[in-house]
Amino acid sequence: MVKCKICGKEFNHISYTHLKFKHDISIEEYINKYGKTKFSATSGSHTSNKTKQKISEALKGRTISWKDKISKSHLGKKLSKEHKQKISESCLGKKLSEEHKQKISDSLKNHTISEETKEKICLGNKGVIRSEEFKKHLSIINTGKHHTMETRKSIRLTMLNNIRKRLKKGEKLYPGIGFYETGILDNLEKCFNYPITRQFEIDGYFIDGYCEPLRLAIEIDEKYHNEEKQKIKDLERQNYIQQQLRCSFLRIPISDGGKQNGNITPSGNYN
Repeated sequence: MVKCKICGKEFNHISYTHLKFKHDISIEEYINKYGKTKFSATSGSHTSNKTKQKISEALKGRTISWKDKISKSHLGKKLSKEHKQKISESCLGKKLSEEHKQKISDSLKNHTISEETKEKICLGNKGVIRSEEFKKHLSIINTGKHHTMETRKSIRLTMLNNIRKRLKKGEKLYPGIGFYETGILDNLEKCFNYPITRQFEIDGYFIDGYCEPLRLAIEIDEKYHNEEKQKIKDLERQNYIQQQLRCSFLRIPISDGGKQNGNITPSGNYN
């Protein structure tokens, strides 16, 4: 047995992995600082280009499934949280080339994730609090990206499917209804003398109110709808809904003055 002179743990031999992931030090640095000791036979060894070429030629023409690529010695093994953390830390700061990213993308095409795996991912993300730095990073990498209408529809329908699953499990759902929405729609029902369906769903979009006899979609726009980015999103959404329902649209902005006085001051036009 040999003892690591940094942490004091005893091993049959000290490996490159232990030094790198536990102490962030190379074998050469360890030897220079603590002198020679018993290392793993493969520690610090590298496969020569000639050997790599021989392996490559021997594998030419062979079709290996992704399952066969996993070493049999690792099948069924579960990594500890500590091990996962070490792998995560070792990958920090590494940037993949565009070619590498494309290879990963191609390998995942037509690859379906089982319901069991989805459930595991869902459970793993429960209670996870993202740091502000991480949120900012996501915001930066997604800047300028635009989903097609088909992709947006797919995202919306996936969200609806997840909601239905929650309902089957008996979990409660609380729809995001605006503060002024109920009062305004109630008043409009009296004015029109027609019923207005609340939270009317069309291809994953929810309209605040829809009056089917008048073929009229109604949206109550609060303050955040005045932002330029939101205006663009609202217009795209409105155009899509109008194409699907062949309806008119009534947008009712809520004025700040009306809020301050405790009154609802709507204004709107048919489109």
